[in-house]
Amino acid sequence: LSFLDPPASPLAAPQHRGMQRVLGWASRVSVERPWHVLALFFAITALAMAGLPRVRNNTDLVRFLRSDAPLHRDTLYIDAHLTGASTLEFVVTRSDGASLVSQDAVSRMAAFEQAALRHPEVTSVGSVLPVLRQLQRAESGDDALVLPPDERATAYAFDLLEAAPEQALLRKVIAPDFDAARLNVRIHAVGTSIAAPLAESILDEGRALLGEGYRVEVTGAFYQVAQDSNGLVTSQLKSFGSALVLVFIAIAVLLRSLRLTAISFVPNVMPIAWTLGLMGFLGIDLSTGTAMIASSVLGLVVDDTIHYLDHYQHVYAGDAPAAVGRTTREVGPPLFVNNVVLVLGFWIGCFGSFKPTIYFSLLSGVTMITALVCDLFVTPASLVVLDPARRRRRR
Repeated sequence: LSFLDPPASPLAAPQHRGMQRVLGWASRVSVERPWHVLALFFAITALAMAGLPRVRNNTDLVRFLRSDAPLHRDTLYIDAHLTGASTLEFVVTRSDGASLVSQDAVSRMAAFEQAALRHPEVTSVGSVLPVLRQLQRAESGDDALVLPPDERATAYAFDLLEAAPEQALLRKVIAPDFDAARLNVRIHAVGTSIAAPLAESILDEGRALLGEGYRVEVTGAFYQVAQDSNGLVTSQLKSFGSALVLVFIAIAVLLRSLRLTAISFVPNVMPIAWTLGLMGFLGIDLSTGTAMIASSVLGLVVDDTIHYLDHYQHVYAGDAPAAVGRTTREVGPPLFVNNVVLVLGFWIGCFGSFKPTIYFSLLSGVTMITALVCDLFVTPASLVVLDPARRRRRR
């Protein structure tokens, strides 16, 4: 800037006239009709709360990508025309650690297989059972694919497996000493909101069908992703609660007023509730990306409230409406510019291709905008309504 010529004359006014008019209007409305303002904003909050039950905890790795992304397109094509795009793996063992070479074990695993196939999300089940059926068809000469009918035929089929040349392939479905078998349950490309309860449902059915003499566990990379994603979302929500408490303890220490601390709580929690309600009404899932909005934005939007209330404390002289009007005029412009800069910076992420990033950027910006609106209307209205001098005059 030192290389540029200074302006010929200073600006006639330090603030834009349009901004002054908007801030003046917001101040007058908040001072003259504080109860109407609070009633309107709490009504909007109640409406947003109605959308909260619609929010799903769901992480869908495939649909996180745009529909024209190659991975998204190819995965859904495979899912629709070939087989399920994801796999839930179940490992079956005997409780006593013995071998699974018995007709009872094979029959129970077959019942488990059929129970899994009855779920509409399941496309197929890979295990040692199809191999045993093929061996039985080759041995009997029939076209039907059935399991070995008795103990002798079952033991003979496992002897053939032990002597088979493709041991590396067999090890993917059964252990070398036949004491553990894996069932690969192929499912459609679904999110964690479906995959996690589906895995638990199949697991419960497996335990009931196999009986006390057997153990079954669910494992696999996709199941671990579902568990970790759901756990991450839960931990994010817990961290938001902790952050909320710590932030308002810090505000209480700064302002040294329980009344002002209580007032600061409303305009900061209200926009986050609006955002969550908006997610519910728009069908935006609570995922590993969107779960970070509340914790991340809280530290930004609370700054506006701190600046507003701190300035209000300095100019307050027993007349809340006058202090509100002066605070809005003097603090409003920097709050507005600060939020515009932050929102535009966040909204750059909307041009990405990864949906969690897009939703995080878009909804974070929306939360900041609504937080600014709350600071310019709800905070002043609350200060007027809860002004101690006003209460004393009424008495």
